[in-house]
Amino acid sequence: MTETQKRIEEALEIIHEDTEESLRIFDEILDSEPDNIDAICGKASALMKLKHTAQAEEYYTKSLSIEKNSSALINLGIIHKNRGEYEKALNYFDEAIILKGELSDVATVFKKEIFDKLDVDDLDLKLDNFNDKANTLIIEGIKHEKRGNYWDALDSYENAIEEDPSSEDAVNSLIN
Repeated sequence: MTETQKRIEEALEIIHEDTEESLRIFDEILDSEPDNIDAICGKASALMKLKHTAQAEEYYTKSLSIEKNSSALINLGIIHKNRGEYEKALNYFDEAIILKGELSDVATVFKKEIFDKLDVDDLDLKLDNFNDKANTLIIEGIKHEKRGNYWDALDSYENAIEEDPSSEDAVNSLIN
């Protein structure tokens, strides 16, 4: 483990107890390694903890411009969910699942929170990560599920996977 990695670990360990100190450590790392993804995302997390959401969003977005990473995707999803920007949030959560399938449980919790807030009759989302037919089938499945038609929802989800196999992890996160 490098010295930088040790300092990042240290900053992450204290982020909840001493957020300001954690932020200071991340800033020091970024002074010498401005493209360090872990330090950028760590700083963004500290900013989120301090309720500096707009700045946190900038840092998560910066990290994605360097390298696609699940931490930034999940956290950008949370930021947009909290703003009521549900379509953007869902797309970030799905991207995170595509990038790192083991995040589907975490992303599913957030996605379910969003779907619970949406009115089924006004459900008109565009999930950017999949083709149009799969997108339509996923939305159809969500509508069936919200109406309690679980078998119809399952059929729609299965058909979406057939239409666009890359949607499988995201769709499975809806089923579980």
